[in-house]
Amino acid sequence: MTTLRIEHAINDYDVWQRAFDSFAGTRAKAGVRGYTIRQPVGDAKYLMLDLEFDSAARARAFDEFLRERVWSSPGSSPALAGAVQTQILDTLVSWPVPGRGPEHASALSPSTPRVWRTGTCGGRFSRCCARSSTSAPTCGCSPIR
Repeated sequence: MTTLRIEHAINDYDVWQRAFDSFAGTRAKAGVRGYTIRQPVGDAKYLMLDLEFDSAARARAFDEFLRERVWSSPGSSPALAGAVQTQILDTLVSWPVPGRGPEHASALSPSTPRVWRTGTCGGRFSRCCARSSTSAPTCGCSPIR
């Protein structure tokens, strides 16, 4: 799964939401499989939007579309305030497993990598903590049983 992360300031969330909703069909045609809207706690004038795609190519194409056709026009982006920042991200690890609590994460199937509980590393070494291994990672994490 590839994510197009979009971050920008807004003038009014309700106005932004209406404009966002008006592009639902366009998002679907572009291959958006889902989205998450986030806002920093205590900052109603900023948001982060994660759009999920099957490939980086589709995410890149939609980013270009937004830059050329949407954000360049105040009529298409009425609540946009300031510059937009985007990043295309690949998912390395996603935890907990959707629809299951963390206690089930390591027992889903024989091919599922062992999941490690955060230890002294505080989760800073996510590749180490999510690796498939029979030995404990060097960061001090311990396996979830």
